Amino acid sequence: MITEPTTVTISTIEAEIRIDASVDAVWDALTTGIGAWWPHRFEDEGSTVRLEPWVGGRFYETYGDGEDGGLYAHVTFLERGRVLRTSGPMGLRGAGIYVKTYRLEADGEGTIVRTHAEMLGRFDDETVAGYQVGNQAVVDALKTFVEPSRTDR
Repeated sequence: MITEPTTVTISTIEAEIRIDASVDAVWDALTTGIGAWWPHRFEDEGSTVRLEPWVGGRFYETYGDGEDGGLYAHVTFLERGRVLRTSGPMGLRGAGIYVKTYRLEADGEGTIVRTHAEMLGRFDDETVAGYQVGNQAVVDALKTFVEPSRTDR
């Protein structure tokens, strides 16, 4: 069965936030500490989120007995302490790709985190709006996690 061609959409999503913590603290939370604060999950109870901080590393979630789960993305570019880029489905349904870059920059004793993401696939405006809200939730959760942790983690 052959179906009619479908329109593919590309959308850009960006966010910026200042975090009152060092670049090293933010980088550690963004990479090896991501499971402690990541706000989006396939499974709300008993899941584990991990990011393997090397090129080709997986960004994924497991739950149940550890064999169930989903792949969010792979790490496609990395400059330790400065740039992290991931590419993968990030929960998009169907044929879609989400490429996201995190850039960290020292700002006095704090860190500016800038994100730039591009979504490619078949989705509607409501889906894009949901990912815009979700992108802001990610940087907000990172800030909330890192700031109090400067002295007690």
